[in-house]
Amino acid sequence: MLVGYGILAGETVKVSSPGIVQISVFKEWDGNISGAVNTSTYLKSLGIPAVFHPVGYFLSETREEVRRQNMDALLFLAGHSTQPMIVHDETTPWGTPLDGQYEEAYKEAIRKITQYCPVSIENASNTLDVKRFWQRYASSITLDIGHVQAAGIDSETFVSELDSNLCNMVEFIHVHRANGPHYNGVTDHWGLTTNCKELKALKKFLKRNSNVKIILEIINKDDVRESLALIEEAVREVNYAHNTGN
Repeated sequence: MLVGYGILAGETVKVSSPGIVQISVFKEWDGNISGAVNTSTYLKSLGIPAVFHPVGYFLSETREEVRRQNMDALLFLAGHSTQPMIVHDETTPWGTPLDGQYEEAYKEAIRKITQYCPVSIENASNTLDVKRFWQRYASSITLDIGHVQAAGIDSETFVSELDSNLCNMVEFIHVHRANGPHYNGVTDHWGLTTNCKELKALKKFLKRNSNVKIILEIINKDDVRESLALIEEAVREVNYAHNTGN
């Protein structure tokens, strides 16, 4: 089990010896594809696995020129990937489940990316419908516990009731806390606190499937060390219970 955290493309890796690092590339912030690849190469030289997480490069995009730009970026990242690429679940532009040309565009993008690296699908756009989405499109799952809680779903109940086949498909877990609006109106991606709902949900999930990579995703980098320590303590607690049969 690896534990690490997320950074933005071009950011410096400040916390020493993470087990894994996620590099997020936001299209709306002009992306930084080359910076993401350079950081990935640097991490590889240190023996630290890096995961690319492109955001805003919609796989279901149907406008020809925008789709070409998106796919050029995604395939470039995929060609430099040593881990699965984490992408989001998606809806149509009006918020309904993918169908028709949007569904075909999403599936075709997945097919093209997986020629270079596996794809893991995260709940982000419509967590209320994500179980159906995963069943339809995913071969690997990224479970974002913070997004579950932010969607108004009890995260402990969600992980406890997740179908076994979906539970076993989870490869990455994103952890952060939902605590009301802060940066640009975002209601989650807060640092963790002792016994917060998301930490309890993480522990419940790890008792079902511990063969995962855990990635802390928070905005305030000053909270990274403390939040990582809480995750690592949760991992130790679960491992101890498993080893002692408790």
